[in-house]
Order: sequence, then structure tokens, then C-alpha cells
Amino acid sequence: MQNYKVLYIDLDETLYPKTNGLWLSISDRINQFLVHRLQLSMRDAQALRQHYLDTYGTTLNGLLIHHDIDPMDYLDFVHDIAIESMIQPAPELREILKQLSARRFIFTNASVQHANRVLNHLSIHDLFEGVIDIQALEFINKPRREAYEKALSLSGNPNPNKCMLFDDRIANLYPAKELGIITVLVGEEVQDPAVDYVVHSMSEILVKIPGLK
Repeated sequence: MQNYKVLYIDLDETLYPKTNGLWLSISDRINQFLVHRLQLSMRDAQALRQHYLDTYGTTLNGLLIHHDIDPMDYLDFVHDIAIESMIQPAPELREILKQLSARRFIFTNASVQHANRVLNHLSIHDLFEGVIDIQALEFINKPRREAYEKALSLSGNPNPNKCMLFDDRIANLYPAKELGIITVLVGEEVQDPAVDYVVHSMSEILVKIPGLK
């Protein structure tokens, strides 16, 4: 039975339900940033954002390439949300994570400040060895292959075949799969070559994925 050495776990809409409204609030803040900083209509801001997402993987990367914005200004703005009304302690998730023998890292395109706030409100911050955020990745975001190579390097260069990635976006699983990392889609059941396992939520991982304990 496989025993994994390192688990890379995405943050937003992976560790918490999509229905809690947090990502919708972040999405709204991203649109507001584009409207106010680039002087766009909301319609044009949404179109530009989708173009940057499709082309570069994140809105931030498109802004860095084409508009020379301060990335920390952007990250501070889009994450300026009262998350305490949306994120509560997750005792079931905590108990599951405590049973995992592998080292655990958050692997996110968000900032470490946002990640720490979410982890603290979920009451699971102490169960992760570290946060590999967009700053640690030197603003090279998922799904760019270099982001995954950097994550492996930052966690001590483990054998990718002994690693696992949990993410809610299939696009973010493809580079991991190419590197030999075992992939888990957190979301709806799909058949896709990039997906090794599917769980509806992190609460199912011990039941559906062998070799995690």
C-alpha cells in the first residue's frame, strides 16, 4: 500500500465548502480592483479577468505582465474580507488531518497572510508544516509547471511519486500529474486523465484514498 511522504493541499474551495461565500467575496474584490485601478467598466473588468485567467492562470499574473501593479497591493485588496462570518472551526477536518502521517503543506496562489487567516479560523493551522504561497513561489502561479517544481524544492525535493496534490481545479492537477505527483480533485465526480482520485470534500479522504495514514 502506498505511503505518501508529502501532501500539497490547496486552500480556497478545497479546505472549505464552495457554498460558504468566501470565494465569491474574493471574486467580487478582484472585479472591484480592476474597475477602480484600471478605470474599467464592470463588464470590461470581468472580460479582462477571464482573459487573464485563461491565459496566465491568475488575474494577478496578467496584471503583473501588462500593468506593472504592486502585487502586495493587489493581494491585500482582494483578501480584505471579514472571513470570520464565513469560516468557522472544522473539528471533523482537524481530526482527519491529525491521522495523516505525511508532511502537509498548503499550496496556494493566494498570499500567506490570507492562508494563515483561513487556517486559523478553521483551527487547523498547527497541522501544517508550512504555506507555499504566491510569494514563496516568486509570483509563478499554478498551473505553471515551474510552480510545482518550486513547491517540491521548497519542501525538500521529495520523490514526486510519494507526493499527493489536493485541488478543486482540474487545470491545476495536470502539471502535477506530469511530474508524477498523485492527484486528487476536490469536487464533483469526473473522468479525466489528470485525476487519480475524486473526493467531494476533504472529509472523505481517509475513506476514498488508500495509503494516507
